[in-house]
Amino acid sequence: MEHRANTRYQVRAPVVFGWKEGGRNHRGEGMTRNISISGAYVMSNTPPPPHATIDVEIAVTLPPAPLAGHLKGRMRVVRVDRGFSKQKGFAIAGDTFALRPDRGGNEQRRSENRSKTSSQSSETPQQDDEVEDDVAGSQVVTIQ
Repeated sequence: MEHRANTRYQVRAPVVFGWKEGGRNHRGEGMTRNISISGAYVMSNTPPPPHATIDVEIAVTLPPAPLAGHLKGRMRVVRVDRGFSKQKGFAIAGDTFALRPDRGGNEQRRSENRSKTSSQSSETPQQDDEVEDDVAGSQVVTIQ
């Protein structure tokens, strides 16, 4: 039986996410399997714990331009699949994502920052209000 409030679309897009556990900051990366306006399923070898609140950023390209940007949000982990089947990953849900369009040279700078961040450990400190600050100046995206 389907329990989702919104339609999920089969979209593969890179994801970075972070959460706090035991007073430490953790970070992971993955790929979406599907996405809706209020959640997603993320395939990842480093899933957060069940019920964790995570800050998530999904890189997307949307038609018709195409518009490149990032969906950002603070979501709750509602299910974790630890790899007992072929799939490792987790489902997230929340109110909505905010769309931050990429502008000109910003994408190159973000790419460089991701490269630097990828080489750091999973306990890289993060700002608690990082997503909230980004969301405040964003547009809400509706996927139809």
